[in-house]
This record gives sequence, C-alpha cells and structure tokens, in this order.
Amino acid sequence: MLDKYGTRTFQGRAGACRTYAEQGVPLTERAAFGLALAQCHRAGAVGFRQLLHVSRSRFRAAWYINGKQPKAGQIFRNPDLAKAFRLLQAQGRDAL
Repeated sequence: MLDKYGTRTFQGRAGACRTYAEQGVPLTERAAFGLALAQCHRAGAVGFRQLLHVSRSRFRAAWYINGKQPKAGQIFRNPDLAKAFRLLQAQGRDAL
C-alpha cells in the first residue's frame, strides 16, 4: 500500500511511531478509560481464571505505568514497541 498510495517511506513512518513509543505521549481520557475497561473481565471456569490471570499480568506489564493503571494526562511509553519499530526500520518486513 505504501508503494502504491503512500507519500512517505515505511522507514519514515516507523521512525515516527518509534519516537512516540520511546518518548511517550500523554494519554487521553478515552485511552485511559479503555485501559480501565480492559481490566473489568469476570472469569468463570477455573482454567479460564488462570488464563485470565496470566493475560492480566502481561497486560499490566505492557500498559500500566509503574504497575498502576494509567490516568488521563500521564505520559505513556512503550519501550518494547519502540524496539520492534527499530527492528522493522532496519530489517523491513523480514524482521517479522
């Protein structure tokens, strides 16, 4: 799509995304609310509860700030995502 319709290179786009992931962006009220909703699941079966516990801990590690649910206006950074964008910039789709 970038080749056919794009006005910027993939490396340029990935670089902008990497910068946001590294330096962070302030969370909007909607984004903070969405992160809160994602934690409001109720588990039923025991196996599902265990799976949900693991996914919640991974969710917290990826999306929480210092282990706490982020609030609107807080700066959110995602260093793992920035690393992925660096790899994509350097290696292109082969990095996947």
